[in-house]
Amino acid sequence: VPAIVGEDEMPPPLKTTHKVTVQVPSGKKSGDSIDVVFNGNTTRVYIPQGSDGKKLQAGDSFKCTVPGSVDKIVTSTLPTVVGHTIVKQGNIIWGNSSSYSYQYHTAPNPSLVEDLMKEAHNNLAVHAMKMGHNALLGI
Repeated sequence: VPAIVGEDEMPPPLKTTHKVTVQVPSGKKSGDSIDVVFNGNTTRVYIPQGSDGKKLQAGDSFKCTVPGSVDKIVTSTLPTVVGHTIVKQGNIIWGNSSSYSYQYHTAPNPSLVEDLMKEAHNNLAVHAMKMGHNALLGI
């Protein structure tokens, strides 16, 4: 039976980008640069012109794209996670474990079934992370 992927053996963080809304700080306006901190990463962005062509002033908001990563994933058999809001739903994914060769005359050992379930669960989690998701719900 192949090794079961453990929590500390997940793939390296996947590089992604995130759209964030930023409020122009006091003393700044369109054309100035500011540092945006997202998930512990600092990115320098320039404050753009407003959609009407006017300069943005302190208190105005704008959207920008910042780099990020997905390095952990929440998994649950429930369709929601208490304290979190689902903002985007991805396609349904499925997984299995193909490491067990079934023999008709032998009943499966409970610990083997547990190992196979863990392997299938980890395969799902890795696949979801590769797709850039941060949660896998309704398993």
